[in-house]
Amino acid sequence: EYDRIFMGATFEQNRVTLPENSEYFGTVIPRAYYDFVEEYGETSNVFLFNVGWTKDTRDSGLAPTRGYRTSLDAVVGVGDLSYWVASASGQYYLPLGRNFTLAFNASVDYGRSFNGSRPFPVIKNMYGGGIGSVRGYDGASLGPRDPDSGDFLGGSSRILANVQLYLPFPGTNQDRTLRWFLFADAGKV
Repeated sequence: EYDRIFMGATFEQNRVTLPENSEYFGTVIPRAYYDFVEEYGETSNVFLFNVGWTKDTRDSGLAPTRGYRTSLDAVVGVGDLSYWVASASGQYYLPLGRNFTLAFNASVDYGRSFNGSRPFPVIKNMYGGGIGSVRGYDGASLGPRDPDSGDFLGGSSRILANVQLYLPFPGTNQDRTLRWFLFADAGKV
């Protein structure tokens, strides 16, 4: 009733075509993408294998007030890009009386290349910032930036956490799908 286990396999072909000049129509292309093409080529074929487990005891998937959700996942890429990513996340909902809920969320993602002499593929980087991770920041704006273009590059590891206090919305007659909340977010890529 509460546990799900999943496994899967996918074939993926990536094609990265970059202009010969790093400044293309007034836009500077991040050096990391040229480094990727130099290391891995313009086209890469990858078989992805994933496995995961989720336990979900929340009382609602849409507007939970109690329970928890825990998830552990792993992805292994073999072929032209050989890498792995392990992920863990958790949510915990604590009712505070009949109308208030305190929610805790945390997630960690960690990826590495199997070949220590080759970098983690930049096209597989993880991002943070914006709605769904660290509100108050632009989407995907946490972490390192390309020194030439200023573009956000993401990273091979990420940690995100937040706490939220859900408050009832006046006049909704106990409709929990519409709520106010106070929150604090933190994250690092």
